[in-house]
Amino acid sequence: MEHKMEMIEAIARLSRVMRRRSKAQEPLSYMGHYVLRMIMENDGIRATELARLADIRPASVTQVVNRLEQQGYVVRKKDDADSRAKRIYITDQTREHIEAHTKEKQVRNERMRSCLTEEESDAFLATCEKLCVFLESDNL
Repeated sequence: MEHKMEMIEAIARLSRVMRRRSKAQEPLSYMGHYVLRMIMENDGIRATELARLADIRPASVTQVVNRLEQQGYVVRKKDDADSRAKRIYITDQTREHIEAHTKEKQVRNERMRSCLTEEESDAFLATCEKLCVFLESDNL
């Protein structure tokens, strides 16, 4: 049991450090960027479909999209086929923002990987994937 707490604390600490660094450098959260990338890849998507694709609760998608819309990153437009539904589109400025953010993220990723050997990096990524699969299966 003690090892689980150590692992949970280590993951929580890494998460806190990553969030602090991200907030200092970015106006958007990781989730905001993640949702923007999903919208860019599926421009004109409905919120329900976005929630399914991104594996996020519909209520969370609504909150994130509301924030993104207030900040001018996305716009909602009526669906031509179903007037009750709305589709989400990114703005032109957002496309430029995402491209710049992607480049910055690649640089940060390489800087983080530089403190690990290739084997350590591969093992870390494999461990993260294994933990995600385990946690998503609701075994904890």
